[in-house]
Amino acid sequence: MHVTELNGGCYVAPANPAGRKLLADIKLNGVTVLGLIDNLKQAEDIVEPPKRLPPSDIIIVARGDAQERVCDGLIARGFPRNQIYLQQSDLFIVPMKKKSILLRRFRDCLLRYFITISRLITPKGGVVYYSENFVDCNILLTYRRHLKLEPKQPVLVCRRLQRQSVLLESNDVIKSLWGTWWFLSRARVIVIDHEYTGTFFSLIRSHCKVVQLWHGLPYKHISGNKHYLKKPDDSFISSSEWYNREFFSSCFSAKQFFSMGYSRNDAFLQIDSDIDWCNCPSRADLEKVISKTGPLWFYMPTYREGQITLEQLDLERLNALCIQLGKSFVLKLHPFISRQLESMTSLNESDNEVLPLSGFEHIYLFPSGMNVYPWLAKSKALITDYSSVVSDYLLHDHPIIFYQYDSSDYSKIRGQSVVDEAHFICGPVAYDFTELCGVLRQLDEQHDSWRAERERLKGRLQLTEKPATTTIAQYISALAKKE
Repeated sequence: MHVTELNGGCYVAPANPAGRKLLADIKLNGVTVLGLIDNLKQAEDIVEPPKRLPPSDIIIVARGDAQERVCDGLIARGFPRNQIYLQQSDLFIVPMKKKSILLRRFRDCLLRYFITISRLITPKGGVVYYSENFVDCNILLTYRRHLKLEPKQPVLVCRRLQRQSVLLESNDVIKSLWGTWWFLSRARVIVIDHEYTGTFFSLIRSHCKVVQLWHGLPYKHISGNKHYLKKPDDSFISSSEWYNREFFSSCFSAKQFFSMGYSRNDAFLQIDSDIDWCNCPSRADLEKVISKTGPLWFYMPTYREGQITLEQLDLERLNALCIQLGKSFVLKLHPFISRQLESMTSLNESDNEVLPLSGFEHIYLFPSGMNVYPWLAKSKALITDYSSVVSDYLLHDHPIIFYQYDSSDYSKIRGQSVVDEAHFICGPVAYDFTELCGVLRQLDEQHDSWRAERERLKGRLQLTEKPATTTIAQYISALAKKE
């Protein structure tokens, strides 16, 4: 059915780029759009429709990998199945079939029974550090320290690992479906640093102690897990007492909240010989870049639902500025979107080196799946926008520049911010590339004047300022031994 054949109005879900594009296309065709729905996000343009929709109104779920999960979430919220439609292609939609729901419910019942039996018959093991798609620093570094403390207790499980360069022996990382099932079925404790909502993991999770090493102190809105988690996690660990009290405890379900710090931030707090360079371009490569083109400026923009490009940077002007000032400009993009650069450079995600962009000898691309923190700890400035890396970099005594070229539109993409600017901005803000260049020219002279702002914010957030990895690993190890 074409959307123009609708008799009533429609809601569109979810509030991602695919959903927003569908909404815009429907409006252009003169159909009454009643609002945007999302199971996880909140924003000014996201509405909460009545559970009892008028018979003529429907919800259209945009195409995408998460289409099935979005439908399940809508049904769980009480929306009637017969008023949920799926985008099939462009503006053609089909009703959600009752048969598909029944099959999924039957599958989930079998899976629940299978997991319950598995937990009963398998011998209980130790700790599973669990990731999907890629392994983030907090998981990797904590796992490695834990492995030194208790060599037989932890295991690293990575589902659907995609082209990430994790520099470990292959037998140290469990990737197979069978291995994932075996170790999760035996786990006493599961350690994560994202939220994973797949049916299998969600069912396993309800049988274990879970430690959430959340991956940053957010500026943009996040939904947490309280709205769907039936059993609270055992522990939630961050680097900020203030965030735990004022934000995390209201949206995450956990028995305890700790501000032990983040393992990745140890690079800012340790002497060189203690830094873990695992999954990181080598110290020799770092020294080579600095020697060749000068001290490092890091540009780390946040994730924009896959829509980021380099149009906000004039690479020719930027390269000329870096030559003039004797600096190296390093791009570190989010793992989900860095592949977009492959079409415009000779680089690809399988590269393990920090190499210059073709034609721009002072501008480098940092491998997206690798640990950036040992390099970041040797940098002279951070340029970002709305990224949680700001709170990490506060532990490093160098300027933070906020390049918010899309500030008027960003909130429409990712929703309202978690905190006000007083709990995030601690340096100059540039709203276009010319302003950014002006700020970069003043960095060396203005270094001391911006230090006071960073110190105030660090105190306001009550950040942990001591190495965290050993403390976290010891806590997880002890938790696994408790009955």
